[in-house]
Amino acid sequence: MDQEVGHFRKNSGERVYGSLTEFNGHQLVDLRVRFHDKKAAKDGTFLPTKKGLTISVHHLPELQALLRDVEVAARKSGFIK
Repeated sequence: MDQEVGHFRKNSGERVYGSLTEFNGHQLVDLRVRFHDKKAAKDGTFLPTKKGLTISVHHLPELQALLRDVEVAARKSGFIK
């Protein structure tokens, strides 16, 4: 089972994709950077790179909490407004 959930634009040639997958009976969340290679993917598909994070779905609440903490710190530091 691979279920692509969504993606967002990282830059002009890359996207970050989020998906649910299963490996050896483990349910996983995969966040993966994909790139557009015009020669290899003539249909506009973005190809996966080694850049990314794959974790058990059980760690999803911890990841969400960490991302909230990083956002708060980025706002306090003036990185985002």
